[in-house]
Amino acid sequence: SGYDSYQYIRSAFQEGAVDYLLKPLLYPELEKAIREICNQLDQDRLTALNSSFQQYILSLQQGDSVSASAYFPEYLPAQSFFIALLAYPSRDEAVMDQLFSEPSLMNLTQYKATFFRSGNLVYLMLHDSPCIQDRKSFVMTQILRFSRAELLPAVAADQCPLQDLSSGFNRLRRCIAFCLRNNYGNVYLPAPEDDDASLLLRNFSDIRHDLSCCRSDNLEATLQALSDLFRQTRPCDLSSTYQYFTNVVNQMTIQQDYTLQASFFPSFHSFLDEAELLGAVRNIVREILVRQRTKYPDYITQIKNYIEAHYGQKLSLSDVAEHFSISYAHLSHVFSSTMNLSFTEYLTLVRMQHAQQMICEPNYTIQEISYMCGYENQFSFTRAFKKYYGISPTGYRKALGTAFNE
Repeated sequence: SGYDSYQYIRSAFQEGAVDYLLKPLLYPELEKAIREICNQLDQDRLTALNSSFQQYILSLQQGDSVSASAYFPEYLPAQSFFIALLAYPSRDEAVMDQLFSEPSLMNLTQYKATFFRSGNLVYLMLHDSPCIQDRKSFVMTQILRFSRAELLPAVAADQCPLQDLSSGFNRLRRCIAFCLRNNYGNVYLPAPEDDDASLLLRNFSDIRHDLSCCRSDNLEATLQALSDLFRQTRPCDLSSTYQYFTNVVNQMTIQQDYTLQASFFPSFHSFLDEAELLGAVRNIVREILVRQRTKYPDYITQIKNYIEAHYGQKLSLSDVAEHFSISYAHLSHVFSSTMNLSFTEYLTLVRMQHAQQMICEPNYTIQEISYMCGYENQFSFTRAFKKYYGISPTGYRKALGTAFNE
């Protein structure tokens, strides 16, 4: 304009003007104004696309069958898009927020990319980017470049027409579920492609058989069979299989007149990886075996025999629990309630009985006896002996009239 009137300038900006240039025009100023207008238009269009994309993804998650064309009316149904699905191995909201506060995915907006984050999943779509030849490689490079080592995502990508976006995303979901096999507790678990119930029924039958046959002499074989079963189960069937496993265990405990608290069974979605799931299965099986063993009269006898055979070694309650595949807490409770002694008190009793016999033998020195009874040094042995008998080992030997040079 050739007028520098305040009213003209004010009216222009009220109408949405980006700038107000006075004559005579300077080319750099005009170019700058045009660039700002183009950038703003691009940003507005991208914001609208991102909103449409987010609504479309939410409709997919809810199982709606609305056509993508309803969300992207400006595109032809046959127009091709590059889509990707990324799953990060973390459910920690703080970690994910920190990752996305960095310039990772934000840098893709300059390539007309829209993305929508849902938990640790990221849905990504590239459009109008003819300058990018290898889009999959481009996305992988961009994403991995800004991902920290412990948060490298699994990436599944595809290119398909707008009319096939729904089936495309379903394919990517299945691919991600298998790519992150060891992190299935953190990622979307797709519905099975078929209704083949025989696969689940076979799992159920195997679980019931393995648990019913579990005994102390075949514990490791049972644990291996159950581990293999869960590893070979389809991701979409894992949750149901684990739920059935816990139900069978509950039924067994009720039939055998004991119960396990609900807190003993971790939620399937609390598992961060396959190792946690298999660890929970192992712990549950070991625990029900412990409960079964408590019904047999030789249960404590076996442990007493083991202590008798190994009292001269460095021995702890955790060592015995591991040897008999028993939880530490349960063994401690069963032992003390049955023997009216703690494990430590009983081990000391056994050691002191043997020490008393050895002191009567002149061929053994006090130091040798201390090592033979499982003590690290003579001082520890002497202190334990005096606390138990009220007299030192040397004094006890002299009192018996069998003193000799140590």
